[in-house]
Amino acid sequence: MSNNKLLINEVVYGPSQTTPIWFMRQAGRYLKEYMEEKSKHKSFLDMCLNSDSMKEITLQPLRRFDLDAAIIFSDILIVPLSMKLKLDFIKGSGPVFLSKDLDERLNQVEKSEEAFDVYDKVFEGIRKIKEEIDQKHKSKAIIGFAGSPFTVACYVIQGRGDKDFSEVRKLYFNDKKRFLRIIEILTRETIKYLKGQIDQGVEVVKLFDSWSGILAEDEFEELVIKPNQKIVNELKNYKKNIITNTFPKGSGVKYKRFLEMVDTDIIAIDHTMPKEWVRDNLQGKATIQGNLDNAILLAENADIKGEVTKILDVFSKGKFIFNLGHGILPSSMVEKVEEVVKVVREYDRRK
Repeated sequence: MSNNKLLINEVVYGPSQTTPIWFMRQAGRYLKEYMEEKSKHKSFLDMCLNSDSMKEITLQPLRRFDLDAAIIFSDILIVPLSMKLKLDFIKGSGPVFLSKDLDERLNQVEKSEEAFDVYDKVFEGIRKIKEEIDQKHKSKAIIGFAGSPFTVACYVIQGRGDKDFSEVRKLYFNDKKRFLRIIEILTRETIKYLKGQIDQGVEVVKLFDSWSGILAEDEFEELVIKPNQKIVNELKNYKKNIITNTFPKGSGVKYKRFLEMVDTDIIAIDHTMPKEWVRDNLQGKATIQGNLDNAILLAENADIKGEVTKILDVFSKGKFIFNLGHGILPSSMVEKVEEVVKVVREYDRRK
């Protein structure tokens, strides 16, 4: 029996007249109200671990736009933070682990010494979000998320963000046994963290593998496919009707192998993927999510209607959720976001 949540019905039952839509990083710096909330806190992490701020920022996009889901406001590095790795977000550099010693960081992961209050603060925020969704936004799905083990390992090993994570790949070839042990620990902890989110009421869980595209075929199988496969299977065994959403960004044709091996409900595709190839090779196996280039929201003269319609024309006859190919950028224009939503809402899939 269908419910009143368009996004969930799309995944479970197939296309409705209207295409569901939400945006990765829909809660963020492009919104004036987000910046106002941010000004009340000493750091980004302080904001992430404050349940009232979590609730406020998560719900801000739903108050402004006609979207079909709220994604909890948090960060993909909550799992290593819970292991007591010291983390900061530095302006212009993004996430940085404060220990400069690689062995020290890896030893901390291998100890798996947890600071349970980190998860508890996130869970408290989800409970508050769910309470307001149930009262005021009953048609909206609640999406929880985590970083996939390989992407989280990239930050832990490199110590910060990077363009190609050469230190990560070097460690893999130098000490594969230790690398795989780190992946195994992060996989186990990610399962635990997402089960906790499910217990608080999220209906969809998303795995962000933002750096999977840097890997060759064999490493992709071992470091991306296998951990995602284990997490998805464990979560589906834990709660039968949980909806899983995976995003092996930048994987190119390796998306096909990923979807053959990982029993995910939704597969998010980045904007570089050829739409017809995705339709022909992936859409019959999972609900497609994507894949508008996020830079279009920065462009004054972009043909929003034309670009959005091209995507809808390709995917709308099958299971499809409209989204970007990656997260909303900080300097995105609110009016462009509004325009995208308007085009999606006015598009009739029955034609």
